[in-house]
Amino acid sequence: MSMLSLVSDALQKNTEIVIVGHREKNSVKELLTIIEDPRNTNPYRHEIYFFVASKTGLYTVDDLQKLMESLLPGVNQTDLIGFEDINGWMKFGSINMEEEIGEELISEKIFLYDPELFSIEGFSDGKALIEKKQTLKRKIVIKLFPNIEYARMIFNPNLQIVKKDIIAHGLNPDGISILRLQRVFDDPIQESAK
Repeated sequence: MSMLSLVSDALQKNTEIVIVGHREKNSVKELLTIIEDPRNTNPYRHEIYFFVASKTGLYTVDDLQKLMESLLPGVNQTDLIGFEDINGWMKFGSINMEEEIGEELISEKIFLYDPELFSIEGFSDGKALIEKKQTLKRKIVIKLFPNIEYARMIFNPNLQIVKKDIIAHGLNPDGISILRLQRVFDDPIQESAK
């Protein structure tokens, strides 16, 4: 079973969160159509980002960190970026993983036409064969947000947002002012009744 399947299953079974959505970038098919630009340094052929949120709303660094650390029991996490309070700014955390999804074997044939160049090292009678092997990788990122409304705003910024959910000039996928977070989402149940 792939890491992606394990992660997807674990997130779907977790009763403390809601999966708001996911975004995917798949460049595996490009391997069949064109030789890659050698300057492309992105090692990932498949990237998937899960946008998840606490069902009940969590608004402290410690609570969010604890929830994030419990999201994937038994799944090896390559990189956990913790939630942080940086001078009153809550920097959101995420879980980042990668897995191998295949390999690419590249063979290049080079032909020289000028006999004066045939003696260059690596060539035999003006011909050279270069073979390279490259691992194809998938990147999986889980982005945890304080509540469902905030996650939806980040996932789909074109949504019509009700007044209580507007975070004027502070909507950010990477973090939010803790003071603003507390003011806007202080008591989500009471606020939604208004």
